[in-house]
Amino acid sequence: MSALVEEVVTQEGDTVDLIAFTRFGAHGMEPAIFDANPGLAALGPVLPAGIVVRVPVPVVKDRASSSRLWG
Repeated sequence: MSALVEEVVTQEGDTVDLIAFTRFGAHGMEPAIFDANPGLAALGPVLPAGIVVRVPVPVVKDRASSSRLWG
């Protein structure tokens, strides 16, 4: 995980799952979102509108600096 974060302001009907899927196109980032936002789970499965949610931005390794396995 990275120290980089995006802030998302919730809209009516938003869930952590929906925020994760909208930002990353896949599920699996929900635990990182909960870790970055203590107390968020206490708000319930459907978040109130207007809440600022910190969303960690995954670090993508530069492919140019990757090792080559062949040739």
